[in-house]
Amino acid sequence: NGSDNTISGNLLADNLSPGVDLVAGIGTTVAGNVLVNNTISGNSTLGSIEPFAIGVRSTGGTLGGQTIDRNIVTGNAGLGLFVEAGTAGITITRNAFSNNGA
Repeated sequence: NGSDNTISGNLLADNLSPGVDLVAGIGTTVAGNVLVNNTISGNSTLGSIEPFAIGVRSTGGTLGGQTIDRNIVTGNAGLGLFVEAGTAGITITRNAFSNNGA
């Protein structure tokens, strides 16, 4: 289920792709997820087609109501956070972003 999940207290590190990717595919709904108190580091190598540590995006589905709170996002090859244009209802608060790529 892509909705109403809590991801908390994890080390998400050294993945070739994003550490967390909240993506709504065709015909799916991704809503009400909480990403809190995690360390997300060393993800998304520059060769990745998804160059970000955390992604919030839709590829044809319904997306909204995500909370990204008190995470440490550091040392990732791509962007620390990617939120797709037009995405609404996302709360991003009290996170620490440093030394991420562009």
